[in-house]
Amino acid sequence: MKEKVAGGSERVRIVSYDGGKPATVSSRIIRERMVEIVLNDRVLISIACTGQHLKELAAGFLKSEGVVEKKEDILAMSVAAKGGRVEVRVAAGKSRGIFGRRAGRTLASSGARGMVHYGDGERDPKRGIPGGVVLTPRQVLRLMSALLRSAVMHDATRGTHCSALATPGRIIVSREDIGRHNTVDMLGGHALLKGLPLSDKVILTTGRVSAEIVHKIRMMGVPVIISHSAPTSRAVALAAELGITLIGYVRNGKMRVYAHPERIRF
Repeated sequence: MKEKVAGGSERVRIVSYDGGKPATVSSRIIRERMVEIVLNDRVLISIACTGQHLKELAAGFLKSEGVVEKKEDILAMSVAAKGGRVEVRVAAGKSRGIFGRRAGRTLASSGARGMVHYGDGERDPKRGIPGGVVLTPRQVLRLMSALLRSAVMHDATRGTHCSALATPGRIIVSREDIGRHNTVDMLGGHALLKGLPLSDKVILTTGRVSAEIVHKIRMMGVPVIISHSAPTSRAVALAAELGITLIGYVRNGKMRVYAHPERIRF
């Protein structure tokens, strides 16, 4: 039988084989559950996640979809007792249009996440991200090392992504989840609910950077993305168009700058 444990994971009995005799042992695995975001009494979306930081996840998702821009746009928000849904209320005008974008759909733990079209940046007056922050290669490497150290759930389960919001000198907050999109939304929601300015911050992530990840970070107003993994071609093109510095494959003392290297002081 499974034993639920804190931290978005569960303990199960498994058979482990390491080349010798098989052994029955206890192992921790990542929890996956479906959580509904209910906007103004209508189910907007169902998201696969660990069930942690649900207010941040909901607020960040709504921010990335353009439903809210600041904390005051959220009139009320509550999490159901068993954590299966987040109820959010915004002014009627704020939710107008969002329910025509495949509302009620289910988002799995990976793949495309959002409901808006993000490939039409040239018609968006807010598309560009101004200067904001400058980093050295040493700072980039140190931040990535700190991100990897913060991924305690991944160390226990090998089943999560981790992302963090940081200044050039330190990580402010990190979040882990089964979906890399969720971790970025959680950071956006954290900043929104705390009223944190983001034009001088950076986002770090362990996961692949897709165009939609770039879109989410653009909606947050963060000028730099740093990834342990690699970006896609669409992510590089979109970051270049939007003025976002995109750094990938940060590991073993090396990095690759795919867009806007002017923010890196070599």
